[in-house]
Amino acid sequence: MMYNQKLVTSVKCKGKVMRERGDTVFLPFGEEYSLLLKNLSSQKAQIKVEIDGETVISALLLKPNQSIDLERYVIDDNLSKGPKFKFIEKTNQISNHRGDRVDDGIVRITYQFEELVQWCPPVVYTKDPWNDLYGKSIWYDGYPTTKLSDNSWECHDGAVYNTTSVGASLTRGVESDNGITTKGSESDQKFVHGNIGVLESTVHSIVLQLKGDIGGCEVTKPLTVSRKIKCEVCGNINKSSSSFCGNCGTNLTYQY
Repeated sequence: MMYNQKLVTSVKCKGKVMRERGDTVFLPFGEEYSLLLKNLSSQKAQIKVEIDGETVISALLLKPNQSIDLERYVIDDNLSKGPKFKFIEKTNQISNHRGDRVDDGIVRITYQFEELVQWCPPVVYTKDPWNDLYGKSIWYDGYPTTKLSDNSWECHDGAVYNTTSVGASLTRGVESDNGITTKGSESDQKFVHGNIGVLESTVHSIVLQLKGDIGGCEVTKPLTVSRKIKCEVCGNINKSSSSFCGNCGTNLTYQY
């Protein structure tokens, strides 16, 4: 799973989470897949998903601790149905017809969190002592309008609006020359309209690369996080999380 700034992202195939090697996920050609997104923040998040440079959903809203298994394109704002994500080989015929793009095979997720609002204690009202002398109890609103710090202001309604932003984090994308995502079978995954407040100015990003081969060998089975790795040198069966063979020490990065 990829984690960045309180958002978790994983690629799933046949209902199982796929293993990642750095920012790369290996998928068999012809398989449909989905994107598991989970918001670990205490704030709402607005998410944009792009695949191969095309926006597949422009403003997905996730509440705090909410997750979604995003499996389809949202085309023409159709919230009821749409085509699933399908990973295919980019053949010479495809390249000659549509061309090669720098972001082919790239899944890019950008997101912003809702601006944090912290509520102040109830306001304290005070009497004017001068008017009290004459039997007139005139009450004054004790709300100040004061700058608390460089990024926070206390407003007349008593709310503190914190506009402090953490640094943006961008994972470097790389070119892919062997696979692209196209429209697959129809999905009836449904969405509804939601509301979100003012967004923080910082835009965070997670980038994944989808590939259909490992070291020049085509992937024939989904490489899941639970699948054990057989060393091609000594035949030893290693844990799915192993980077090197526990028997002979061979690098397992390009083996599956």
